[in-house]
Amino acid sequence: MVLNKMASEDSTKGLISTREQTHGPFNQQALISQELKDVYYKYQTYFEKDSDPIVDEAIEMILHKISRIAAGNYYVKEHWDDIAGYAQLPAKFRSMK
Repeated sequence: MVLNKMASEDSTKGLISTREQTHGPFNQQALISQELKDVYYKYQTYFEKDSDPIVDEAIEMILHKISRIAAGNYYVKEHWDDIAGYAQLPAKFRSMK
């Protein structure tokens, strides 16, 4: 059991190290992500827009991906592919004009 715990901790440290190379340091990425979301919700409230959980979640995920790009390596194709995918989800679940 102790060996499994040690292997798990090593695996977690390795994952964090790998993610920092692509996503940037977590504390920086988290700050950028929260700031972007604050701006989104500030103006959504300001313009008295109705909330839609599908749209809000897609936008939050796009902003999350943008924060990873800003804090980390913007040459990671997966970041951009993810943004494109999240941008298409609201139309899949909602009627769009």
